[in-house]
Parts: sequence; structure tokens; C-alpha cells
Amino acid sequence: MKRFRVFRAPLQTVIVVGKDRVELFEKGSTLPFFFHPNSAMFRIKRLLSGENDPFADAAQLTEGMTILDCTLGLASDAIVASFLVGKGGHVTGLEGHKYLAYIVQEGLKVLGSWSANYERSDGKNYCHSK
Repeated sequence: MKRFRVFRAPLQTVIVVGKDRVELFEKGSTLPFFFHPNSAMFRIKRLLSGENDPFADAAQLTEGMTILDCTLGLASDAIVASFLVGKGGHVTGLEGHKYLAYIVQEGLKVLGSWSANYERSDGKNYCHSK
């Protein structure tokens, strides 16, 4: 019979890389934070049905444009922008919180329509669409 030793880890922020997603467990939290395309998918479905999107209208997004999202967050606006600028366009998202940037980067890879190139420069995290 095998014996296992169980060690209690000190409370700290931990990133768990699983088969299907990356999760962030912040110190003191029992629920994980993970990437989900949230409202972006609903917004794209509305655009496909001919409805308007306030962000897209305000930015006057069209095919082939290059967009810089300086507050990437969960990338909802960047995903919508990527849909609208198409393959001829380019969307770059900046996120200053390194854990959030990493989780979104990995989530965008899983999402499939994005290929996130990740690099550190000037203390910021970058996710680029292709």
C-alpha cells in the first residue's frame, strides 16, 4: 500500500493549468477566475443579424483596420474588433495585469479564431490577433 504525504501550501495566488483551461485562484478565494469570451459572442451574433454594436459604431470599425485595445481585460472589445476588421486587419490588446494577460492569452488560443502571440515589452503584456 502506497503512502502519501499531504502538505498544506501557504495561501497565495496560484495559476492552475488544466487540459481545457487555465484558472487563477487568488489568495483567499475559493472560486477560480478563467477566460470566457463573455459578451463578445453575443455581440458578434447581434452584428451577424444586422444589429448595431455601440463600440463598433463609436470606433467605426471596418475591414482591414488596425486597432489597439489599451484596456484588454477579458478581450471582449478586441474579439468584436477582430471579427469586424477581418483577416486583412490587425488587433493588438494591451493588459497591464500579468496574470489576467496570461489567462486571456491562453483562452484566446482555445477560442480558435485568435492566435495569441505573447511578448513582454516595457512592463506590459501583449496579445495580438492574426
